[in-house]
Amino acid sequence: MKGEKYCFRDTGFLIEHKEHINRMASPGEGNVIIRGIISWGESVEFPELVEGRPVTAFIPYNEGTGELSWPGVKKLHFPRFFGRFPERNDLFPDLREIEVDPENRIFLTDGKMLFKDEGRELFLSLVSGLKEERVIVPEKVIRLGAAAFADSRCEEIDFRNPGIEAGEKSFDRSVWLEKQEGAAYIGDMLYRVKGNKDGRNTGIYIRKGTRRIFKTAFSALGEEGADSIFINKDMKLPGLTDNLIAAANPRGRGKVKITLIRVNEEGKEERFSVPSGIDPKGRELLRKAWDLGDEMPEDAIEHITDRGERLDFAIYQASGRNKAGTGLPLEIIREEQGEAAAHSVMLLDEESLCRLLEKEVFDREALLSMLPAAQDRGFVSVAAHILYSLSNEKTQNTKERA
Repeated sequence: MKGEKYCFRDTGFLIEHKEHINRMASPGEGNVIIRGIISWGESVEFPELVEGRPVTAFIPYNEGTGELSWPGVKKLHFPRFFGRFPERNDLFPDLREIEVDPENRIFLTDGKMLFKDEGRELFLSLVSGLKEERVIVPEKVIRLGAAAFADSRCEEIDFRNPGIEAGEKSFDRSVWLEKQEGAAYIGDMLYRVKGNKDGRNTGIYIRKGTRRIFKTAFSALGEEGADSIFINKDMKLPGLTDNLIAAANPRGRGKVKITLIRVNEEGKEERFSVPSGIDPKGRELLRKAWDLGDEMPEDAIEHITDRGERLDFAIYQASGRNKAGTGLPLEIIREEQGEAAAHSVMLLDEESLCRLLEKEVFDREALLSMLPAAQDRGFVSVAAHILYSLSNEKTQNTKERA
């Protein structure tokens, strides 16, 4: 490490003199930056002045590499002019307490968390040494810093401000995020949906009271398995469609299948497969429909470029309630008889599949191919419907020959 050695109250520091006017103190010859700690005990107090120059920052060399750490330090003290500190909770893994000079204009603390902007920003949790601590984020806090809980070991966090904002990496490698089942919430915002570890299509329910979706909430989906997302029909969630489309077609990976399942007023499920191969105009149609809770427009299909996604979307559309027996969705299904039959049995629940069969969109060959698959899934009503349709067709053919 580069730097000049300096000892202050039983702690050895590496310091660097900067020859410029700093904004933390009154104009002068310059300031001092702490570049490292070379000897320490349980308490480390950063000096306020070195040779008359204010100490304004702790910026250790190799910051961000994960190589620097000062274990055993249980207490830190920030002096009056201190204005910069690394956004990392892992530098002092045993830290239990922090003090900030009351005249410091940048930082303040409650003893365990470090705040900025007069308490409106939680800069760092600083609870690395408090593994089982329940952390309460005060209502005054309106945002979390870029790494507020990164590397922290706290297992329970209570966000008192429902409108609190968070950064994309605010919880990187945190125990709290790891312990969240399926979905993690920051106030009334869905922050992160975790992918499945076993590859199964497990449903994730967006809980009532959710008002916002974080921009990368679904970025982890598909890494370890596909997911179905359940949402109440009356929810207004701006950004939901764009986030799902981005997750369904992640950069550098194959397409991920995501099924959005909306629960209507009667408690019935309405489904569609989120298409990743969709142009900007189609995305706008989806956004209007699903973010605002409206019916899905049929012409959205015209903007889906992927053939498989287009067919799945048509199946969901045609199997919905109060749908007429005509239109583009049914035309697409009729053109793709064999594949549509196989997709329908796998995608739809029994009630939805029965509604689709009532449209009489499948020919005899397609119905015969559906029958074993429907029986395997235990769809008794579907199997009965297929057998009834086949029987009627045979009767009709006999009458025509007579």
